Amino acid sequence: MVLAALQDWAPLIKVIAILLVAIVLTILARRLLTKRATALLARFGTVSTDPAREAARVRTLSAVTQSATLGAIWLIAMLAILQVVNNAISSFVLAITLLGSALTFGAQSLIRDLLSGFFILLEDQYAVGDVVDLGPATGTVEKVTLRVTRIRDASGKVWWVPNGQIMRAGNETQDWARAVVDVAVARDSDIDAASSLLGEIAQRAVAEPDLSSRILEPPKVVGIQQITDAKVVLRVSVKVAKGAQDDVKRAIQSGVLAAFKDERLVGPPLAEPYPDANP
Repeated sequence: MVLAALQDWAPLIKVIAILLVAIVLTILARRLLTKRATALLARFGTVSTDPAREAARVRTLSAVTQSATLGAIWLIAMLAILQVVNNAISSFVLAITLLGSALTFGAQSLIRDLLSGFFILLEDQYAVGDVVDLGPATGTVEKVTLRVTRIRDASGKVWWVPNGQIMRAGNETQDWARAVVDVAVARDSDIDAASSLLGEIAQRAVAEPDLSSRILEPPKVVGIQQITDAKVVLRVSVKVAKGAQDDVKRAIQSGVLAAFKDERLVGPPLAEPYPDANP
């Protein structure tokens, strides 16, 4: 009678045992993967010179790796419970067959996204807060997972880009950035004098208290970038800390505008207006 009772309760006992094993594996995986994330980055990843960025990468890689591992653990646990509940090995084989077919035919892009996302994080191609050009969209990275990258463009629009569709990634704010300002002056201007003045304007702009600490190299007038019948385009370049390029560009452009207003710089002639259609 006792044996019969145990047999009746056997499926429930097996389910409880499976759940306990899954819980124990979950706890062990979380602890182990958190510790191994740093070693994984040090061995296979790209080392960042920014300690805060490196710590963020470790946290992100730990989180996504844990998610993938825990998902696999609980998927196997659910399949095992399914076998117990149905009390037939055929159901387990059927479930595995269906899962394999789905992965083979219906989830190839998902697998590609997950693998691409893993290497994006491992190689530190970009991280949250970076300004990137991913091809389909350009903007500030707000979230990175194994499957998708979420970025917000300058207009505020949010783009969700599957990692497997990213053929190239241009990072404008990794470690450092460069503020580049092009200035068009009249073709008959004294180019040497205009270049010297642009250098002075840039020097004064980056000397402002809120910018000086974010400048990595002094401003440099690169020289002529373009020549047309009416204008010559000069370029000023400044190496800055990541994320500072827009502030530096605005400061330099403000100084350039003032120079045009007081005629220290002479701009190219304006295009002639269209003739009045109704004289």
